[in-house]
Amino acid sequence: MATPQAAVAMVAGATLTAVSYKVPNVRCILWIFSAIVGMIGAIMVHVLDVETHRNASLAGVYLMGFYNVPWVFMLSLSSSNVAGATKKSFMGVSIAIIYGKWSHHRLAALPMQ
Repeated sequence: MATPQAAVAMVAGATLTAVSYKVPNVRCILWIFSAIVGMIGAIMVHVLDVETHRNASLAGVYLMGFYNVPWVFMLSLSSSNVAGATKKSFMGVSIAIIYGKWSHHRLAALPMQ
């Protein structure tokens, strides 16, 4: 069941990366757009009733495949818009710590069985 979501993630990432490569100064706009699309998918899954709107809920799950595209854009923006080895190292460590704290809290919030 995760294969279509992975396909959406791969096609979305490749397409938006190609667009940002060809069109100058559009990475921030595509970053926001892709984050909104993933958020719309999450809202669809949260709001819609699975029993009555099964196909729309599944479409929301597939749209959530956009979750990795903003991450890639954020990494590319942080590495290309920061000059100097020390600042790049600091940006990399900051991203790793923030992401690590977020994922750690998400894992800690899972119910223990």
